[in-house]
Amino acid sequence: VVQKRIIDNIAQTCYYHFIIQCALKIDQHLSASIPSSQLLQYMREPHKQTELRNKLTCSIQACEQALQLGLEHM
Repeated sequence: VVQKRIIDNIAQTCYYHFIIQCALKIDQHLSASIPSSQLLQYMREPHKQTELRNKLTCSIQACEQALQLGLEHM
């Protein structure tokens, strides 16, 4: 039981230091150094990826419709 509590305390301390002390500070510095319009441009999904996702969605919908049609005619 004591070992589990020690491990839990160490994990919480590491999590705190990593998230609070590192990740959030890096996020603050990046947010301050890059304009929001530029951030949106970096975060936007590439056009090719959007096209591929849309084609896959259409293909899945066509398969679903074909299955539904098959079930109706059975």
